[in-house]
Amino acid sequence: MEVILRVPPSVPLDQVCNFIIEAETAGFFGVAIPDNQLISRDTYLTLGLAAQCTSTIHLYAMVSNPVTRHVSVLASAMQTIDELAPGRLHVTLGTGAAAVAAVGRRPATVKTIAETIGTLKQLLSGEAVNFNESESRLSYASDRQIPILVAGRGPRILEMAGEVADGVVPYVGLHPDNLTYARNLVVTGAERSGRTENPMEEVLDVHVGIAPTPTEARELSRPTCAYWASQPSLANLLRNAGLSVNIGDKVVTWAEAQQLAPSLSDDFVSQASSIIGAYGTPEDLADQLTCAEGRGISRIYVRPSEGDALPHKTLRAFQEVVFPALKNQGLNY
Repeated sequence: MEVILRVPPSVPLDQVCNFIIEAETAGFFGVAIPDNQLISRDTYLTLGLAAQCTSTIHLYAMVSNPVTRHVSVLASAMQTIDELAPGRLHVTLGTGAAAVAAVGRRPATVKTIAETIGTLKQLLSGEAVNFNESESRLSYASDRQIPILVAGRGPRILEMAGEVADGVVPYVGLHPDNLTYARNLVVTGAERSGRTENPMEEVLDVHVGIAPTPTEARELSRPTCAYWASQPSLANLLRNAGLSVNIGDKVVTWAEAQQLAPSLSDDFVSQASSIIGAYGTPEDLADQLTCAEGRGISRIYVRPSEGDALPHKTLRAFQEVVFPALKNQGLNY
């Protein structure tokens, strides 16, 4: 069970790098740096500094987009960081969501993301690429493969990941039925492009809330439960897992979901949280991850309940309880 911890660069970068050093020491497989230019420090500068101050931990951009980052600029950043940390960089692409909305742009289409992946692979291998009738190449390309993943939850983007990406980050929660749904879509895309024998990196995107008691942990999930219940595609995942959802047809923002959260019943939150992610005491979390490993989940991206603050509590819980418990149960991490 390899665990990748979300680390938002929401404080000065010297503090972020010190935290990433702690994560490496604690035993995390990787750290994931969000890419939201107006909320946190620059993702690729953070990854570059992290590459210099660590030696083994894997470094994920989670999630970049081809709207706010031109493909040539993205290729340059990827190649530069790979020179500092060969074999440790993973870049995830998605539609852009909040990062794109913040500058009044439309999210990237699935077609654009697929084309961006193709262009990135050309540039990183040293091939020439045409940009508006101007032929250019990355003069310092190493031709060393840097994994490019796709994050998403909808059918079209998951199939596209199977077709062209090196990996996939499904945002579908922990329920086995939703995991099967996502995997089937990825396989469909892979088969369409004849990639059935090419294994892909799978990183399951999971919300995690750790507290001294299960009841307190459940309360940490309440805003996320409200958000899932109010987004049609996410509500469908709840229904697919057997939960009745009847919040209404209006799509709400995260801020509106936080206002909606207190109106949810405790029973609904209890059921929804178990579908969405892993919530409980540190000991509970170790048990849930052991069950997840039994479903073939070997790598997870942890979204801690600390939000955009550095997740010190989550790091300590993994270091002091979760990782030792996984080791006692015979799992590597």
